[in-house]
Amino acid sequence: MRNLLNFFLFLSLFSFFTACNQNAGSNSIMSADSIVVIMKDLYIVEGIGATNAVPGVTKEELYDEYFKVNGLDRKRFEKSLEYYYKNEPKMLNEKIHAHVVDSLQSIN
Repeated sequence: MRNLLNFFLFLSLFSFFTACNQNAGSNSIMSADSIVVIMKDLYIVEGIGATNAVPGVTKEELYDEYFKVNGLDRKRFEKSLEYYYKNEPKMLNEKIHAHVVDSLQSIN
């Protein structure tokens, strides 16, 4: 359990330093690279929630904590995903999702 929490903390710090762009406005679209990092982390958070690895904590609470700890704006992330889905579906499928899958596979 402690190792899982340490891993989550490491993951959060890593995401903070790689995905945050302090110069970007809160309404700007996140870069595809930032989306990849965040989505990879959220898949891991989903797995933690699905296995009930942190008893008494819902998946939604884990997501909220992830965004809070990393200083990320959840609405901006969701708007960015919506942007890529509507305006650049090829990039979403070929670059973003492919990189997320590759990143997750490299964890093993």
